[in-house]
Amino acid sequence: MKRRDILKGLTIAPLALGAAPLNSFAGSNVFKDSNLFNEIGVRTFINAAGTLTYMSGSLMHPEVVKTIREAANHFCMMDELQDKVGELIAEMVHAEAATVTSGAFSAMTLGLAGILTGLDLKKVEQLPHLQGTGMKTEVICQKSHDERYNHAFLNTGCTIVTVETLAELENAINDKTAMLHFLNIAADHGKINHADWLAVGKKYKIPVSIDIAADVPPVSNIWKFNDMGFDLVFLSGGKAIRGPQSAGLLMGRKNIIEAARLSAPPRGFNVGRAHKVNKEEILGMYVALKKYINTDHDKEWQNWESEIDHINNAVKNIKGISTKIIVPTLGNITPNLVISWDPSHINLTGKDLRETLRNGNPSIEAGFAGLPLYPNQAGSESIDPKIAETLKGENKVTITVWMLQQGEYKIVAKKLGHSDNLIGFRNNQSQDYSEMMKTYEVYAKASQDVLIDSLIEYGMATELIGRIQTIAPLAPLTKQELMSCLQNLDNSPVKKNKILFAESGIELDFAEEFLEGVCDQALKTGTGTRALNSIIKSSLSVAAFDYLGSSDTVKRIIITKECLSEPEKFVAV
Repeated sequence: MKRRDILKGLTIAPLALGAAPLNSFAGSNVFKDSNLFNEIGVRTFINAAGTLTYMSGSLMHPEVVKTIREAANHFCMMDELQDKVGELIAEMVHAEAATVTSGAFSAMTLGLAGILTGLDLKKVEQLPHLQGTGMKTEVICQKSHDERYNHAFLNTGCTIVTVETLAELENAINDKTAMLHFLNIAADHGKINHADWLAVGKKYKIPVSIDIAADVPPVSNIWKFNDMGFDLVFLSGGKAIRGPQSAGLLMGRKNIIEAARLSAPPRGFNVGRAHKVNKEEILGMYVALKKYINTDHDKEWQNWESEIDHINNAVKNIKGISTKIIVPTLGNITPNLVISWDPSHINLTGKDLRETLRNGNPSIEAGFAGLPLYPNQAGSESIDPKIAETLKGENKVTITVWMLQQGEYKIVAKKLGHSDNLIGFRNNQSQDYSEMMKTYEVYAKASQDVLIDSLIEYGMATELIGRIQTIAPLAPLTKQELMSCLQNLDNSPVKKNKILFAESGIELDFAEEFLEGVCDQALKTGTGTRALNSIIKSSLSVAAFDYLGSSDTVKRIIITKECLSEPEKFVAV
């Protein structure tokens, strides 16, 4: 391919003026540009449900993805990496020590293993066969805290003893008691609080652990329980922190963490061998945690509130709809919009609406009124009839926004509240349709009358105006809408240029500040999306001339903010 032809390829057809059709947006994911999900036939979606494992948790922060890619190109000694990363993480979370695990569940198993064996390698080899070893065999927790994830403790060979009161707790403690365990998300369900639970552990010199797997935000929870004095804290990395989905943290007392690592890879064929975590995940977890701690969480919260309000405003005035915004108190502290409705006005169940959203274009996953269970999960309809009722669906859904990507809240709002051929509640209000159409006709006539007057004033002949069948008013796009066009439209100059560079074996990345600058310049031109292509084309001119079709060494190019005025200021890696 000639360089001249390559450079011609940078001229991308201008985007349509005005807002893009709703179905031109696709659910966000880090592999969207390669279209691999489409290629293999896997559905992607807009996540309005939250950080659920079976929905792949969260999307890794771009810096985490970059770290993983870079780490994949190097060898290292795994113990040395865990040592160093553990030290850095421990400092961030106010713990004596920390280690990256293959999720919070893994942290629970390995942490208890460390308590059972100490530094005794023979005991490490004996797990989970505790009989005759001299190791302790029991974990105590409150009855309301004994949930399915506690199976992680059973993997060590221990059994679980449940109690309900302080008196029962003290009576249950004996020479077999290895650990006292607390479940933070259920703190308000038990009769014993954090402080009293810790006090008993201290009194009897028994290690105390706490599961905070999904209890971030708030960010302060990352170190809160280490500061309180818990000996072990278990945390997931693939949720709000936006690290690798298969990563987590074990943090706490140095002697226990050191012992726990004896049961963790790269060591032996023992109880922890299946808990392997690779170098990419270890470094990715570190970068994700550092990034999350340094995030402007006040600004993040304001954005969530604004997006929740936007969705709420789209549906709250529909006849039969009731809405309320709730914020959990113990973990996952983010604003949630609970939408419920009167079935006499809206002929839907919660399950119906979720399935309709799921099958739409783009696909959207909404939250359950109850537990977000899925078929064949332990505790689902095949096992527990009471819980199965949450699957059938009340006339209720929950919408969260903290996993939505830029601009997706508008799509969710339109899908829920819009009329015509979209999904929303209004489509199921047949008694209100005629009234809704009258409103639309009044608006359309008023808009057309205004435009006709303007065209006549502009000097267009009335006989020509009369031949125009449809006159459509267009509103100027905002910066946020321009950014959404850049990131989400299939024919955006961002995506097309990424594909063009990929044909030469080069990964093309655009800095967030660069894209914002493109939108700022486009706004100044007043020509809507048409300006986006020309600005990006100009900013890429030097990189394209230097490397397209001719480079065997450069694998990645980053277009920086400076490229807006100085195209040569890109970074080649």
